[in-house]
Amino acid sequence: MQLGLSGLRVVSFESRRSAEMGALIRKYGGEPVLAPSMREVAAADQHEVRAFGEALLAGGCDVLILLTGVGTRLLIAALSTRWPKDSVLAALGRIHLVCRGPKPVAALKEVGLGATLTVPEPNTWRDLLTQLDLKLSVADKRVAVGKRLGQTGDGGESVRADKRQSRGCLAAHVGFTLVQGGAENRHGGRSFRTA
Repeated sequence: MQLGLSGLRVVSFESRRSAEMGALIRKYGGEPVLAPSMREVAAADQHEVRAFGEALLAGGCDVLILLTGVGTRLLIAALSTRWPKDSVLAALGRIHLVCRGPKPVAALKEVGLGATLTVPEPNTWRDLLTQLDLKLSVADKRVAVGKRLGQTGDGGESVRADKRQSRGCLAAHVGFTLVQGGAENRHGGRSFRTA
């Protein structure tokens, strides 16, 4: 029986789960070419992370909204370079941790923490706001929202800010990851340039 991708070279631009995607392509008979289109890395300028860490450890944060698993891991790692990891985890354990989907939940579990609230599929900002309205009032709370630096929004940035303000919370954005594109990848002597 011939497999669906038999004899084909298949390019995958998947960044985070490229190994799994390669295995799936091979399973169906294809030859995978893995060329990740982007990656999240720690931002070089960590002043927002340090300011957030100072507030967090001083009890100045009530809710942290985590958007990505990579960002969650990078935040904990960055904070742990300045303060003892046990202190960082204890401080995070004292606040409400809101996760926009399963990836930040998994990142928290890796360090022994759990989410106070997980936003169900499809994990949009509208779903996040709905869940906050239904399950966790943020009125008069100090809310930090993880964000990616250097990434354009989906057109809803100002709407989301207005919606948070109308909920009566004091929101701060913490930029701790940078999305980079254009990673060069090599396969079979040919270079693939992705953007």
